[in-house]
Amino acid sequence: MIRGLFLFIFSALICSVSFASPLEEIISESRSIQLSESKGWKNLLHFRFNLIGGMEGEADSEGFYFSKEGKENPDLELEATIKAFVTTKVDKTKLDEHPVCKFPSRFLYLKEKLKSASQIKDVECPKFLKFKKKVAAKGISLVFSSYFISRPASAFGHTLMRFSKNEDPKEGQKHELLDYAANYSANVTTANAFLYGLMGLAGGFLGEFASMPYFYKIREYSDYESRDLWDYHLNLKPEEIDRVVSHLWELGTTYFRYFYLTQNCSYHMLGLVDVANPEFGLTDRVPYFVIPADTVALIAETPGLLKEVTYRPSKMTVLKYRLSLLDKEERAAFDKIAEKLELTELNLPKEKKARVLDTAIDFIDFEYAAEILLEDSKETKMKNKFLVARAQLGLKSKPLNVPAPREEMPHLGHKARRIALGAGASSRSDLYSMYEYRFAMHDLLDLSTGQNPNATMEMANIQFRYNHENKARGNSSSFRVDEFSLAKVVAITPMEQYFSDLSWKANFGGRTIKDGGCLDCFAPTAQIAAGISFKSGPILTYFMAATDFDFNKRLSHRGFRLGVGPEAKILLRLGKILSWDVSGSWKKNIFVENNKTTYKYGSELRAHAFQNLNFGLKYERYKGSWDAIAKTFYYF
Repeated sequence: MIRGLFLFIFSALICSVSFASPLEEIISESRSIQLSESKGWKNLLHFRFNLIGGMEGEADSEGFYFSKEGKENPDLELEATIKAFVTTKVDKTKLDEHPVCKFPSRFLYLKEKLKSASQIKDVECPKFLKFKKKVAAKGISLVFSSYFISRPASAFGHTLMRFSKNEDPKEGQKHELLDYAANYSANVTTANAFLYGLMGLAGGFLGEFASMPYFYKIREYSDYESRDLWDYHLNLKPEEIDRVVSHLWELGTTYFRYFYLTQNCSYHMLGLVDVANPEFGLTDRVPYFVIPADTVALIAETPGLLKEVTYRPSKMTVLKYRLSLLDKEERAAFDKIAEKLELTELNLPKEKKARVLDTAIDFIDFEYAAEILLEDSKETKMKNKFLVARAQLGLKSKPLNVPAPREEMPHLGHKARRIALGAGASSRSDLYSMYEYRFAMHDLLDLSTGQNPNATMEMANIQFRYNHENKARGNSSSFRVDEFSLAKVVAITPMEQYFSDLSWKANFGGRTIKDGGCLDCFAPTAQIAAGISFKSGPILTYFMAATDFDFNKRLSHRGFRLGVGPEAKILLRLGKILSWDVSGSWKKNIFVENNKTTYKYGSELRAHAFQNLNFGLKYERYKGSWDAIAKTFYYF
């Protein structure tokens, strides 16, 4: 009897194994190891914690999830994916439509993690294989395109991904025009600046991934916009690179809601790197509000991830360096050519002629970056004449190695967010305390390492002031918003031959009026100014014509005032030690009955004790009042 029972149990086990379908077996194994809860699987689905503490997929296109509940449930999505891979028949006339071809990175992941997944049939995917062959990635780098003040969406920089056909960063740099790039950006549907800002903050645009030849991005950023490019080469294994390329293919038909401050280009580039190796955990460590500088800093801080940093200067940087190499005789010859951009006789030795003509060719590339791409344009014909003249000299040009400005490496900059605490005295309230928070990112007095040294780029800066009680003067304690800036930009372009442009500033927010227009009333304000600036060694100076619009019914019977007049600033920077400025302004107020003129002057000193800890002193004199304060700044 025991023998019969044993044979019965053995037969039952044999039957159960024999009749278990591949689908059931694969799902069973995935459940046994809880694959749906793994970091790798959730990264492929772009599952992240939301504001209420739960997890959900960030992709918003329906085709990205096989299960109707896949956006909220990674377990159901895993089972639906396995089912799609196993049960979908292979149609040789529609190979690229098979789920395995649409989601090759998921397919690879299942093969890696599940032994039973070997039963899933391989499918030949012509389009994916063609894409993979075209990319031919042996290395991956995160590219930081430097700050571009003239375009709001790029004022804080931009990040994209480059797929190098060479494993070695230095060798790859020689042939980078053959590489491919992956970019994530918003599909902008409005030209209205206000709507653009509002929709960008609220997720009103769709964000999409796109792959393209890398030279397109070089042309856009380096050539047209004169932005230097920094390559952060990642230390990835071949199989990790393959995961990223495969996942990029999956994202080609997917869209996400684009949020200017959170789910932006920087954030999603980190998501791609996390797919390479879940242990990096980059998207788990990035700040909730993320900007491009946060991305490259996180890459640099992650042990074993950063291989090397290389630098590609813009056409403007190249030209400036060329000009710096010319001696007086050569510079005079170049200036003569540049005046009319005509090829003239050069009474110089061959070597000097070569340097002048090389500089002239770079000048044409910089000045007419778009026009020289047109075959029959007059600029193209003009450049060809210079190229022929240069070739006739019979001298080979040495490679121009523009030194990488290490102090401008974006990952070396101070942190983007800042809080400040201060204690001061004023003519009206005696002692007071100040509390400040700034979301991003830099002002002219901050440590300039890793930043745009000629710009202020601030967003969401708010200052609170607490006036302490003074019984002797009959002043009670009070708390108020002293200043608020939604967005503040100061773009300084020092006057320089061939590179001069207007300097300008803009500020939108609100401030407490201290110049006598009203007694400490708070007024929404808009400030716009433009002018010229100069730089001499460590000293930066600007002079601007400025307009201030202040809105408060206590300023005039019209409820606003318009101030027009000059303002100036002199800024001294002593390396990483301190920054010090002296500034002043005078305004003629229009549409007011009283206080038809106002002025302000003052000085501020900022001592850079550490990269993310500064100390400052500030004094400001207004018409009828003054303020003095000591501050401590902490960047995080």
